[in-house]
Amino acid sequence: MTIARHNTSPNAAGYNKALVAYRRRVGERLCRLREQAGFTQRALAKRVGVSAFSHINRIEAGGSSASPDLAKRLADALHEPALEVELLRARDPIPESVLVLLLKSPKLLARLEVKARKR
Repeated sequence: MTIARHNTSPNAAGYNKALVAYRRRVGERLCRLREQAGFTQRALAKRVGVSAFSHINRIEAGGSSASPDLAKRLADALHEPALEVELLRARDPIPESVLVLLLKSPKLLARLEVKARKR
């Protein structure tokens, strides 16, 4: 699902760019966590029950999002509860004002990630 199909406002293109940027940031984090855990994309896909490792690759590249079930399995496999929240945020539309604020404020994003880990 792309936001452009549902958002016809003049800011839709900017919102899509922001969402893609956020997905890339989450994908980069997934990649770092995967590498720190010593998994290849293929090994992680097998561990979480994904038949094609290319889906992990697309998530890491920001070109795809994880289903709620896959987000949980990835977070569990990498022992990083906050990752589930981040993957779900990258899947579901985020209010444009919130997304823009998160992208402009790495410190705020980091604080939210810390709070999510504590849950």
